Amino acid sequence: MPAVMVGGDDEQVRALARRIEAELACATGHARRLRRQNAWLGYTGIFAGALATLLAGGAATNGAIGGQWATTCGVVALLAACGTVASGLQRQLGVLENLARATACAGKLDALRVALTITRRELREVAIEYERLVEGNREFLS
Repeated sequence: MPAVMVGGDDEQVRALARRIEAELACATGHARRLRRQNAWLGYTGIFAGALATLLAGGAATNGAIGGQWATTCGVVALLAACGTVASGLQRQLGVLENLARATACAGKLDALRVALTITRRELREVAIEYERLVEGNREFLS
């Protein structure tokens, strides 16, 4: 049964709701940044690898760029290296895992906001869940 908010409880609910909103904005910002980083690194890896492959294939059928094999091989190697570095950074930095965690954190915060302000779950219960969430996701908050 939802708790009835009276007196000081209303102010506590509003204060917790403001904290949850602020943390939600922060977690959402982290998720947005990680989404951009993931896209940039992913597309860079795909584009550079595909371009290196096309250039090498074109050189195999049509000859070297300007007749210079050293230049052709150097450009192919540079593109392949860029693709490898972008893909490696994406994995090494754990971008996908962090994106999933930040998105989940934002979703949980939004659920807590709804539980507190709309469904009017008990303040103490929401506060305990909020504390646990903050404790386990500090890197995405504040």
